[in-house]
Amino acid sequence: MKTAAVVLAAGKGSRMQADRPKQYLLLKEKPVLYYSLKAFEDSCIDEVVLVVGEGEVEYCKREIVEKYDFKKITAITEGGKERYHSVYEGLKRIGKEEQTYVFIHDGARPFVTEQILTRAYETVKKEHACVVGMPVKDTIKLSGGKVGHIGVVTSGMIKVSDVATLTVDAARRSNTCKNHSATHLLQKALRTVIGNYVEQAG
Repeated sequence: MKTAAVVLAAGKGSRMQADRPKQYLLLKEKPVLYYSLKAFEDSCIDEVVLVVGEGEVEYCKREIVEKYDFKKITAITEGGKERYHSVYEGLKRIGKEEQTYVFIHDGARPFVTEQILTRAYETVKKEHACVVGMPVKDTIKLSGGKVGHIGVVTSGMIKVSDVATLTVDAARRSNTCKNHSATHLLQKALRTVIGNYVEQAG
């Protein structure tokens, strides 16, 4: 079965307060985005769709794809207003094959590896959808029962020993593109990436 990836690089990275989006900042003399794309280039993935910010298609084609000779990138397209819009724009540019495993990754996070992608591929073949995670060691405060929301601390300091999701997600294309309302697997595995689109598209 074919494998395809949607690599998201449309964010502005405003919190970095840099002169350019963080995916284009240099890390060891190469753009941060390079490292994510290189991992997919060297992996089992057959096709990569790169989703970029408004007006950045030609820049990425010249300064990223052509400069570093990436062969698996079949399309570069502009993203949307929200993350899930960008994911959808990327999904629309994947080839026409019905049976495709789709990987979704945030291109500004450069530490994805070929091993991670291989393990995700093996898992998605069995389970039809998966999210990459790793053990959490940070101490986190819960506010109002939600992590990361401003409010009154209701449960003090806790030590989280479960898992936190990273940014690599994988699912069968039939789930991601056609059967949104019928697949709770996608709702559970990809909600952090495509937000309310999963529920609204049904």
